[in-house]
Amino acid sequence: MRHLPLPNRRLRLRLQAARVVLALTSAVAAPLAAAEPPRPAAAAPSPFHASAEDLRRVARGECISYVAEEPIAEHPRMVLLAYQKLRTSRARLAQAMTDPSAYTTVLPRTLEAHVQRRRGDTTWIGLTQGNGFVQLRYVMQVEPSDDRGLYRFWIDERYAHDLDDAWGFLRLEPLPGSRGLREDQIGDYLVTYGLVFDLGGGILQSMFSQRILAVLRTIPERLKRYVEPAP
Repeated sequence: MRHLPLPNRRLRLRLQAARVVLALTSAVAAPLAAAEPPRPAAAAPSPFHASAEDLRRVARGECISYVAEEPIAEHPRMVLLAYQKLRTSRARLAQAMTDPSAYTTVLPRTLEAHVQRRRGDTTWIGLTQGNGFVQLRYVMQVEPSDDRGLYRFWIDERYAHDLDDAWGFLRLEPLPGSRGLREDQIGDYLVTYGLVFDLGGGILQSMFSQRILAVLRTIPERLKRYVEPAP
């Protein structure tokens, strides 16, 4: 993210949040993608701990997700981390990252989504989320980071934003038997994704943090329904 015109403090907070999430991913993603037998994971900050049983559950097609408020900087940030084995294609996942209809389907309480702009492989998605009582509007910048199935997204602060900050990633890794497939071919993939966002503390966070955490837990099943082909 070094090309973004961010204040130093904002950049430090994002990098700190990134370290919290990325430090938690390797314990699950590496053994599964390499088809190694499940092993106990190294210790991670509670409640983010991937046990051997967690690894077996993901290999069977279940999803494991961790949702919590993590102490990052001066007040807690909301964190979602999920691992999921999905039967889909790379093209379908790529579409899900840049199609506004995917955001209204996968992200709970999303009232409206639209393409704000496109430039090359980067897409800016404008989002309105909430209910009749509270609504949040912001623009998320989404871009592929490499050709191996990694996408990053974050709030573009050049646009009006009701969330203080948000950052996340989605990584797609082919499982054994699905490597070398064309982008449009269906295969088995390990999808790892993380999201950190900041309500800014204060009354909004104290009133709605538990409700938001409960809503975040529904994202894995919503993503599965969206990207997997109908039976």
